[in-house]
Amino acid sequence: MTTIEYRQTQEEPMADSPPLSFQQIGVRVFFSLCALFVFLVSLSLLSSSFRLLSGEVINDIISAVSNPFVGLFIGLLVTAIIQKSSVTTSLVVAVVAAGKLSLAHAIPVVIGANIGTTITAMLVSFAHINKKKEFKRATSAAAAHNLFNIFGALVLFPLEVYTHFLTNLSLYVTQLIKPLSKFTNVGIKGLMDVSVYPASDFFVFLLGNNVLILLPLSIVLLFFSISSFTFILKSVLMGDRWHKLQNFVFGTPLRALNWGFLLTAALQSSSLTTSVTVSLVATRKVSLKNAFPFIMGANIGTTFTAILAAISQSDTALSIAIAHLLFNFLGVTILFPILPLRNFVIRSAQFLGKISMQNRSVGIIYVLVTFFLIPFILIFLTKNG
Repeated sequence: MTTIEYRQTQEEPMADSPPLSFQQIGVRVFFSLCALFVFLVSLSLLSSSFRLLSGEVINDIISAVSNPFVGLFIGLLVTAIIQKSSVTTSLVVAVVAAGKLSLAHAIPVVIGANIGTTITAMLVSFAHINKKKEFKRATSAAAAHNLFNIFGALVLFPLEVYTHFLTNLSLYVTQLIKPLSKFTNVGIKGLMDVSVYPASDFFVFLLGNNVLILLPLSIVLLFFSISSFTFILKSVLMGDRWHKLQNFVFGTPLRALNWGFLLTAALQSSSLTTSVTVSLVATRKVSLKNAFPFIMGANIGTTFTAILAAISQSDTALSIAIAHLLFNFLGVTILFPILPLRNFVIRSAQFLGKISMQNRSVGIIYVLVTFFLIPFILIFLTKNG
């Protein structure tokens, strides 16, 4: 959603959206299934591409993320640039599924991606920069999303580095659900065998195993499929439908948490749902106190894409998807029920919003330092340390 669209959402009353006809619903379902098909084909192509990469290139990738701190900041930096954590995590799942990256090396990249995805909400807050009080509230909401993920990383990343807590827990959960996944995979594998894999194999055959074409093509298809799916579902939820829904969504903290999870899982984009929430907070339609549980729920919902990407892959790929889910779920489990901690994050975000209102360059500096300068410096220092 562009800056212009956000401003229109703020300044113009929402037009009533007529109910969708069966034909319109059918068209949306059809295109959603097409986007899902392209998504699965792109993942299969990614796995094939990584298998075709030379040993030297694979060794360079592994050596780059073998240091967990470098992996963390690479995940942050890449996601900040492309502004889609779902693309980053799907890429990681594909590399793991191809057997080219271990679970322990992949988890820090996913944690970094969780922080990197919050840049979108921060950029959306700049749409309100001309109105001081709106900018203060918008920056506070965006910073709450960012600080929640940083808080989760501060708690869980050291545990993972020194005890492999997330690695061991995700492997344990994978073993618990393995019987169920085997049962569901029978039908899924059958569908994949007659649809997705032939399409993927056709591209590989057509392009003659040329990894220099296959890899960029698979990444473009992955980005296109996720963006298309988000756009289709956004057309169902935006406008008057969202306006009517928001009063119900943010009614209680638990309700906001659940709706944040459900809507983000459906839209496959925490960037979209949290960015809309930033504008709602900025225009005082929702308070930050009520919106923060929704943002936490959105963080859990965004893991649905990685699980979808991994469900037909190897056990290790499923484990990285579960690790992604566990990271966000545990962060919510710590912050949501402990009110003083939750209020601490909210007050910290409001403080950043206050100083950004007093000097609006602070918000810009915060984005540049958090998402680009610190990762670049720490990657350089860690690799040379």
